[in-house]
This record gives sequence, structure tokens and C-alpha cells, in this order.
Amino acid sequence: MKTIHLICFICAISLFGAFSSCTKDPCEGALCLNNGICVDGGCDCTEQFQGANCDEQRTPDEIRLRSIQLTSFPETNNGIKWDANDGPDLYFRLYEGTTPLAQPSLDVTNADASQDYYFFINIIDIRNVMNEHTLQLRDYDKEDDDDIMGEVKFIPYFMTNGFPSIMTLDNGDQVAFNIELEYTYNTIR
Repeated sequence: MKTIHLICFICAISLFGAFSSCTKDPCEGALCLNNGICVDGGCDCTEQFQGANCDEQRTPDEIRLRSIQLTSFPETNNGIKWDANDGPDLYFRLYEGTTPLAQPSLDVTNADASQDYYFFINIIDIRNVMNEHTLQLRDYDKEDDDDIMGEVKFIPYFMTNGFPSIMTLDNGDQVAFNIELEYTYNTIR
């Protein structure tokens, strides 16, 4: 009989230990959005998001333009060829307000309006990411009187953009670009 009581006592202690060692997972029911991960009951967010559930976009410190592709430009200037003997020699100028920020190292010579072109650029860092910028297409002329073929105004970042890696800039005019973006964060959250 003592053996039965001893066995029951041991079983009761074992069951009590098993139940008391079960702890609730602190991440059970946690909702971490935008690729955030639950760690010890709280959300560890990617660098692009913040907030208790990683549901708030963070404004990047800079946006890096990795490439600029021209996808559309007018074949003529009101019916007149841009260059008398061949296609226009294209380059862009990037402005923040009226301040020029960048242009390519080389122009695209004798361009054909039925083609897309990538400009040869060094990486361009945009620091004032919520300011209006202008990407202007120009035809290089040797007389230092370059023709402005068109332009697109844009704001590189806004609070609900979802961080696209490619942004299409097309205001319905004849000039359009695709720009490849990378968002950078220098500040610690």
C-alpha cells in the first residue's frame, strides 16, 4: 500500500512539475506586419518600418537612384526634327526645386524615339526625400543652347508609397522615365 501511495505521490509531483513548467509563448497572438518578427513578445521591425506592430513607414534619410531609364520622348519638336541630320543627343538634369543635382556622365547620341535608353550615371543620393524634384530631358546642342524636350516632376518619398524599387515617372506628357531606387537609413531607431 505504501508503494501505491509513493507511486501516486511521484506521479502527482511529476504532473505538477509538467504543468508548472509550461509557460505561454510570449509571441503567441503577436501581429508583426511588414516582415517584422516577434522577439520576446515585441515586434522587431525591418529598417523601413516602426511602431508596436511595424505598421508605420519610416522616412528614409536618403534615397539612392541606382539607374535612370528613359522610356518615352517626343520624336520631333512640334513637327521639326530635334537634330537636322540624325536623332537627338539626350541627357537629363535632375533638380530639387531650381537647384541642379545631377546629370549623366555621357549623353545618348543619335537617339531613336522607338527605343528605351539607360543613362550612364554615378549613384545619385537624394537627401531631401519629401521635396519636389524634376527630371528634365534635354537635347545636347553644341551651341550651348540645349533644347528642353520635356520634364517630369515628382516627390521621391511619401508616407504611403510602400517603398517601390522602381518608380515610373510619367505625367502623361511625351517624356517618361523609370528610376531604380534604394532607401537608406543612417539614424538608429
